[in-house]
Amino acid sequence: LELTKPIDAGFAKFCETCGTCADTCPVGAISPRGVDRNWDSNTGQDWVNDKQAGGTQVMYNMPGFKGWRCNSFACAFSPCGSACKGACPFNTIADGSFIHSIVKSTVATTP
Repeated sequence: LELTKPIDAGFAKFCETCGTCADTCPVGAISPRGVDRNWDSNTGQDWVNDKQAGGTQVMYNMPGFKGWRCNSFACAFSPCGSACKGACPFNTIADGSFIHSIVKSTVATTP
């Protein structure tokens, strides 16, 4: 397949101003509103010089994309039941979230 330019559907900009998931997370596993996206892991591990293999540091929170970090280890052992996913406006179609229809129609028609 030929490479295409990325489509900016506005997800990142929306999340920068929303922060509902981080506000809802009872264990603070999601980067709070106001924290910029970055390339680092949230564990602070030195991935260039650390030759460690295995363990929770390697298994969770791996760098490699510019985004917000979720402490997946804390999340996995949290009793919250993914409250963040239920609170996210992109996941609440049943509550009448109009953003889904806008994003779906935009992505479907954008070359």
